[in-house]
Amino acid sequence: MAPGSEEYLDSEKYQVRERRLDGPLLPLVRRLNEIRRASPPLWRIDVRFLETANPYLIGYAKGTGSGAIIVVVNLDPTAAHEGLVVVPPELGLGAAFTARDLVSGEVFPWSLGGNYVRLDPAVAPMHVLRAEA
Repeated sequence: MAPGSEEYLDSEKYQVRERRLDGPLLPLVRRLNEIRRASPPLWRIDVRFLETANPYLIGYAKGTGSGAIIVVVNLDPTAAHEGLVVVPPELGLGAAFTARDLVSGEVFPWSLGGNYVRLDPAVAPMHVLRAEA
């Protein structure tokens, strides 16, 4: 350590390490980055957390109206969880709308109020939904 410094000379931040960019999560990370780059609501900081009826599910929305992004994630990596995710009127969506999962391509009929979600970490641990009119 240099005199008067709290930094260690052989700190990990100065070490060069070879990293492998493969593994089972790489395709998911690649897809999430593509979604982020293509979705202007995800570029902003504003986040509106959504009410969920299960403590193992977390939901939030970014943006309003058609094109808003709704994300729901299962926080338990070992078990499937299900429950309702509440879409509030403040999101500016119609009473009924289509929710397209940008990760899987699936399409779901959603509406204001409670929407049923079941997320299994072995199959789909999250939804990244784009609201469509």
